[in-house]
Amino acid sequence: MEFEDTTSTVRDLDYAIDCQLAVTIPKFQAPIRLSVQERYRKPDDLHYGDVTITEWNLASGQPSELH
Repeated sequence: MEFEDTTSTVRDLDYAIDCQLAVTIPKFQAPIRLSVQERYRKPDDLHYGDVTITEWNLASGQPSELH
């Protein structure tokens, strides 16, 4: 897995993409690329330890973190 920190770049400031992941999977010809947006919960909700995967950004009409 490759990790690219995009904090303070155009991708972060304009599109809220905090990092890019490239996941290599055996027998796939190219890595799967994922954009990640970090979101934080209120301290009282931290015990949930959940993850949200968004396929489609309804505000922009564009593919989101899951491609």
